Amino acid sequence: MHRLRIVQLTVLLGLVAAHVNAQTSNLYTNVSSDGTYVYATSVMAVQGMQAGGLHTYSVTNSIQSNTSRYGGGSAGDSGVPSDQSVDYVANAVLLIDYTDDSEYTVTADYYANCNMVGNFINTGGAAAILSIHTTYYQTPIIQNVTPSGITCGYAQLACTSGTPLCQSQGNLYGWNFTNSCPSRIKAGYLVTGSTCIVGLAFDATNQQVRPCN
Repeated sequence: MHRLRIVQLTVLLGLVAAHVNAQTSNLYTNVSSDGTYVYATSVMAVQGMQAGGLHTYSVTNSIQSNTSRYGGGSAGDSGVPSDQSVDYVANAVLLIDYTDDSEYTVTADYYANCNMVGNFINTGGAAAILSIHTTYYQTPIIQNVTPSGITCGYAQLACTSGTPLCQSQGNLYGWNFTNSCPSRIKAGYLVTGSTCIVGLAFDATNQQVRPCN
C-alpha cells in the first residue's frame, strides 16, 4: 500500500460585508487528502469593527460518504465584542473506504450574529464533492528496494471493462509493498474536479474481473 503527499483544494467563499462597511469576513474551506484520509479545514476570519455590540460566531463543516459515514468539526463563540478580530477554524477528517464508498461530500456553514442588528453572515453549503475511481495495472517494474519493502511501478493497464479516469504511467509513480511486486494491482484514486489523488493500491493478482472507472 502507498500514501501520497497531501494534495489540497481551496474553496473560497469570498469577502462578506457586515452590517456596516467597517467589517469583512474571509470565509474559505481547504479540502485535502493524503490518499488515506479526507481532510476539511473551514476558516472564518473576521475583522473587528467599532465597539458597541456583541457578536456570536459559528463555523461548522462535515465530510460525508455515500454510505453515510461521517466526520465533522465546529468552532465559534458568543458574547464577542464587535471591535475584536477573530479567527475560527473547524476541522473534519474521514477515513477513505476504497471498497464500499464511491463519493464524499464536503459541506461548510458560516454564521455570525450581532445583538444589535441580527444576522450578518449566514452562508454555506456544499464546498466540494470528491469521488473514488479504480484503475487496475499489471506488469510491475521494480523501482526501489529497501529493508522495509519494495516500490513497484506498473507499465500496463489491466482493466477487463471500463475506461479508467486516472492513470499513472510506467515509472512515473510507484506503490510500496512489503515483500514483492504483485503481478496485478487495484489502485484507488480520489478525484476532485480534474485532479486525481493517488491513494492506496491492493494486490489483485488473482482477481479475474477488473472493472476500471
